[in-house]
Amino acid sequence: MGWAPEAPSTGSSRLELLRRLDTGPRGLLESEAEARLRLHGENTLPLRPPLSWPRRLAAACATRSRWSCSGWARSPR
Repeated sequence: MGWAPEAPSTGSSRLELLRRLDTGPRGLLESEAEARLRLHGENTLPLRPPLSWPRRLAAACATRSRWSCSGWARSPR
């Protein structure tokens, strides 16, 4: 995972938080935002990994009648 500031303590003020984040009440200048974007990358959440086949099967069975999946579970391997 990338860099992230430490969680503020419950007693910290907004001003202390802004100082730790190296910003101010008005936000960043355009040039500062561009520099941080180059340094840290896009502000996006990581993608979720695809579901495993057992989870996909369970989800499919949960949305259909119990008879449509019960035959699969009892079939010989």
